[in-house]
Amino acid sequence: MVIFTGLAAIVNVASNLYLMPLLGMMGAAYAAFLAYFVMMVAIFIANHKLYPVSYEYGRIFWIIVYLALALMLYYTIELDILMRLLLIAGLPVLLALLGFFKEDEKRFIKTLMARYRK
Repeated sequence: MVIFTGLAAIVNVASNLYLMPLLGMMGAAYAAFLAYFVMMVAIFIANHKLYPVSYEYGRIFWIIVYLALALMLYYTIELDILMRLLLIAGLPVLLALLGFFKEDEKRFIKTLMARYRK
């Protein structure tokens, strides 16, 4: 962890030296974000070499796209509470309609629903 923290510290100091004169306090915030992002990526790469996990990046990407759009709508458009709840609860329904779930995931959801109906 010392290597990752040191890398983040170097990125933080270097980006602070560049961004703070340009952007002031927001430059420091961007520098901190960049440092933590670099540390996250470095830890991810190192862990992936030690313990490789095959993520389904395509599926993760589409979930992130939906969440980004939903958050953008949630915070930029004045919606009443019912529309906001529908926006939040709409993700599983939209994913099901688009055929996002695999057959084994559908079976698992059905068994969960059957268990809680009793």
